Amino acid sequence: ESDYKLEHGAAVSLGLVREGMIAVRLDTGFTETDLGRLVDLLKKANLPIDFPDYLDPDKVQKATLYDKKARGKRPRYSLLQGIGKASKLDGNFTTDVSDEIVAEVMRTKLWFNKINN
Repeated sequence: ESDYKLEHGAAVSLGLVREGMIAVRLDTGFTETDLGRLVDLLKKANLPIDFPDYLDPDKVQKATLYDKKARGKRPRYSLLQGIGKASKLDGNFTTDVSDEIVAEVMRTKLWFNKINN
């Protein structure tokens, strides 16, 4: 038993949305329309699309250091070029993203609601 309040599927959903937001921000080819489609699908599956109030975005960002994709004490992110199309930057399917961009995305709340309205 653990102290985690968030189920694994919910955490994956939140990660997908945040990585989608980073991909849009970095202009990988993944568009706001793609992000909207992803968000709609996750909503239909009753998965969360934004951090619950008890989850501190700064702590989430620090936790990415321990993610299986992290390399050399740096988190790495899987970014998309489009729905079902992984972005291969620098010869890898994961990429380093500046801490500033990650912090901006982690702290952004309800950004994607603009897409669906």
